[in-house]
Amino acid sequence: MSDEKASRSLSVLKDLNFSFVVTDPKQQDNPIVYVSDAFLELTGYTRKEVLGRNCRFLQGPGTDRGAVVKIRDAIRNEASCQVQILNYTKDGTPFWNLFQISPVRMGPKNVLAHYIGVQTCLPARFETSERTTTTLASGESPTSVDKSCAGSVHVAPNDDDIAFKEYESLAKLSAELALEKWGSFCESLQIPEAAQRSAGPQAAGSLVDSVSQLPGALLTSLARIHQSIVLVDATNSDYPIVYASKPFLSMTGYSWPEVVGRNCRFLQGPETNADDVQQIRDAIQGSRSCSVQILNYRKDGTKFWNLLHVSPVRSFDGKIHFYCGVLMEVPANAHPFTQTNASQHLGAVGAVRIAVRSQQCKSS
Repeated sequence: MSDEKASRSLSVLKDLNFSFVVTDPKQQDNPIVYVSDAFLELTGYTRKEVLGRNCRFLQGPGTDRGAVVKIRDAIRNEASCQVQILNYTKDGTPFWNLFQISPVRMGPKNVLAHYIGVQTCLPARFETSERTTTTLASGESPTSVDKSCAGSVHVAPNDDDIAFKEYESLAKLSAELALEKWGSFCESLQIPEAAQRSAGPQAAGSLVDSVSQLPGALLTSLARIHQSIVLVDATNSDYPIVYASKPFLSMTGYSWPEVVGRNCRFLQGPETNADDVQQIRDAIQGSRSCSVQILNYRKDGTKFWNLLHVSPVRSFDGKIHFYCGVLMEVPANAHPFTQTNASQHLGAVGAVRIAVRSQQCKSS
């Protein structure tokens, strides 16, 4: 899939205006790895408070155990289900959630990859309906539910029976749409069979950081840069990767979730020159750019000479938010420090800086 198509997939994913989350059953406790903006608006949580956690934090004293068991059974059986359940916002406000969960399968073997969970906020009048499978705790009132439904899609029919069926259809259609767009997004990022990574606490951070820390508009702009680049977080002491381009993945043989959230040192190997590594470290510590020819290793262990250029990416206030690394594979016996190569390096860095600062202008 082309970078242009990847950009479109991400843009559509970010533009879905209903509440949903994506979880990864390959990781312990099935954590959330993606969350829509509408979910954050609905529940009052921040993205940082949600990512990497199991969805049970939405449960509370009035949540019906039977509804929870129904969801767990569906996950255990790798099946879809829809259940009306009482959930709670961050400030403790109860709201009725017509929850639709659907498995995401990918690859030729149709392997389970993720679950999509769609939250459809129901008006308070459905609380007393015979369809309700959850009960409020003593003293709780659902009268503030309508306030909690900000960002959700609402239906306003005259008859409650027809209305509820419309909500049911809405939840199913939303899940189908999210499933389709998420599958396209994973494919565009070369996430094979949806990121079956389970390597400890950083596993949840792979998709979490890559998809959710960076704004959608910035990711879209970065995907248009057709060079092997990585963007690392300069505010984190370990400088983890928060973006890796498709040419970088093709060059190194790694997949997106194997790269994002890690320091670039995984490209080093037994014959990597320590002086070259130190030169890069000194440049970062000195907040300056550097170019170095360094021996790196692909995922399969093969060696390649990398003409690496590292440069700080500053915000309008002069603070360094990221470092950009531009990788260029060169022959072993070549003299790579040419004007042409330098121009390609600087062109990529310039494009990254424009993308970052353009996003800051939009956010300000």
